[in-house]
Amino acid sequence: MFSFQHIIWLLICFAIVILCRYLIARFEIGFDKVLAGCMMVCIASELTKIFSSITVLPLVDGSGYAPYLEMSFLPLHLCSIQIVFIFILKYTDKNSKFYRILLAFVYPTSIAGAVGALLVPTVFTSSVPPKEAFSHPIVYQYFLFHTMLIILGLSIYHFYGEKFNGKDCINAVIMSLTLFFVSIYVNSVFSIPQYDEGVLVGIEKSVNFFISFRPPIDIQLLSKSAWLLYLCILFAIGILIVFVLYLPVLLRSKKKTH
Repeated sequence: MFSFQHIIWLLICFAIVILCRYLIARFEIGFDKVLAGCMMVCIASELTKIFSSITVLPLVDGSGYAPYLEMSFLPLHLCSIQIVFIFILKYTDKNSKFYRILLAFVYPTSIAGAVGALLVPTVFTSSVPPKEAFSHPIVYQYFLFHTMLIILGLSIYHFYGEKFNGKDCINAVIMSLTLFFVSIYVNSVFSIPQYDEGVLVGIEKSVNFFISFRPPIDIQLLSKSAWLLYLCILFAIGILIVFVLYLPVLLRSKKKTH
């Protein structure tokens, strides 16, 4: 975290965000075209992630070989699940209630999730060492994809910020907490338990979608009560972040009513 390579990447991402925001404003690029650009980045990102991370391994029964991709690469994290929402936004009726609810959710979560991912780059702890920060394609995928999400979130605010209100903020909180709660089930399903004579003794392997099972940094949760406390803290932080990002919207909405 905050190695020399990490700081260079943060500066690159910041410059890309500033440049793209300038180009969008300068050439009056509409939100639909922004979504189209995001879709292209998503496709390139997933192709890069899959084909740079997948490995071919022998089958245990010795009958041959098969490709294998770690479960953690599934698009079920807060940031990667935005891929699904980007495609839905692109092809959903722009005047529908569902479109507005989804926009209200994507706006804060894309910014918050991407900023968090850039500040705590798990790619350097789970995939490649920092020394390969500029040579491994998965690093480019990681930083550029999350940069795109920040641009998307800022674009939503630019095009729809004036239309948002307190109800949109509440909807964003409800949807965020719902997906977070669902992630507990998903993480449980994809975890591999270890038994000894029919008794559960440990977990051989687990995933951490929405970081609902353990912190993204090296903090050990040694008991159920510690994990529950961690969940409460995450809930509080998540709600606070959504409200902070909606604060300019709420203040603007309040001024209009007076």
